[in-house]
Amino acid sequence: MSDFSSYDHAIRPNGLFSRIIAVPARAGSVIIAIAKSYADAVRRMQEIRAFNRLSDKQLAARGLTRQDITRHVYRDHMNA
Repeated sequence: MSDFSSYDHAIRPNGLFSRIIAVPARAGSVIIAIAKSYADAVRRMQEIRAFNRLSDKQLAARGLTRQDITRHVYRDHMNA
């Protein structure tokens, strides 16, 4: 029989195996963050385009001017 005690260090929570498994997990987190950022940017650009299609009168009814559109769309980032 083989003695597996010499491999215990590789499967401990802070061992080599855990560190190897952590790399794809971190990469997956990065990919998800990039995808969320991309989706957010697409949504914001669609919102800006929709506001740009409105007339000045329609924007004024919403309390906006053309200069306010980008600030309005990114208001959650600008007020943070």
